[in-house]
Amino acid sequence: MATLKDIAAAAGVSRTTVSNAYNRPGKLSAAVRVRVLAAAQELGYPGPDPIARSRRTGRVGTLGVLLAEALTFAFDDPAAVLLLRGVAEVGQAADVGLSLPPAYSPTTRQRDGWARRTHDGSIDNPDTLRDDQHAVAARS
Repeated sequence: MATLKDIAAAAGVSRTTVSNAYNRPGKLSAAVRVRVLAAAQELGYPGPDPIARSRRTGRVGTLGVLLAEALTFAFDDPAAVLLLRGVAEVGQAADVGLSLPPAYSPTTRQRDGWARRTHDGSIDNPDTLRDDQHAVAARS
């Protein structure tokens, strides 16, 4: 796979300029950005790695919504639909995506692993959590 160094050499620019073409396009002229993106496309570079970016920034760019029921529940229950619609509207305004994991597992370690790796914050829908799950959710 092509690297920033490869793209920089092909476009005749620095690695910083290649990075700016993706992350800070306002810092470049339109012509330079077009040249960099064309070189990247020619070399098959798919763009910045979102996992690497999340490691660097400490952010994933998603908000998790935790439901205790199967995911199909979120589309059948009127209250769940309203909850998800509201969260999606706020997330869209903040340029944040949503993550809907499979049904809640009462195993704290599994839940904590999901929380750390896949989103920046979570909403636990208390209406769908059973009593034994409230205790686990409160500790996280």
